[in-house]
Amino acid sequence: MKRRKWKAMDLAMMGLLIALNIIASKYLTIKIGDMYRVNFSSAFIMLSGIWLGSMGGAVVGLISDLLGCVIAGYAINPLYTLMPVMIGVVSGFCEPVCRKTRNALIYGVMVFAITVVASMFYGTWALIAWPGSYAYGQPFLLHFPGRVGQGLITTVMNTVVVYMLYNSQVTGMIKGNRG
Repeated sequence: MKRRKWKAMDLAMMGLLIALNIIASKYLTIKIGDMYRVNFSSAFIMLSGIWLGSMGGAVVGLISDLLGCVIAGYAINPLYTLMPVMIGVVSGFCEPVCRKTRNALIYGVMVFAITVVASMFYGTWALIAWPGSYAYGQPFLLHFPGRVGQGLITTVMNTVVVYMLYNSQVTGMIKGNRG
């Protein structure tokens, strides 16, 4: 596989998507109790993977999570940080599907699949496996039902954002400048 160098436009787009992710995750969030938050921040990581490839998605996911933790004053959980990286990488593989369809249901299935694997299963495990996490050492099934509810709500929110932005003129501008 040929490695492509990132252009200035790609780096600028990464910076914009990182900023949008942090704004959505830290300031446009609905908190449900002390443990659950719903937002559409993962949509920007998914879009970075779709628009900039798996490596671009991974970089946006990594930097977004690290900066978001620092800004919000959270301790960094390296296991949990892999979740947004996974979201970015997997989303990069979804670009051919997005390019070929305008069916919102297909986007919903794609976003749901990524959310199930990355957030519901892996994210829950990362929270209970890392010492220092609020859920460290607690039973998986104690947190999983809440994470499922959270995941279902965020799937709808992320699907709407990904579908609308990917099928907008923004994608044409990005693809036209990437050449």
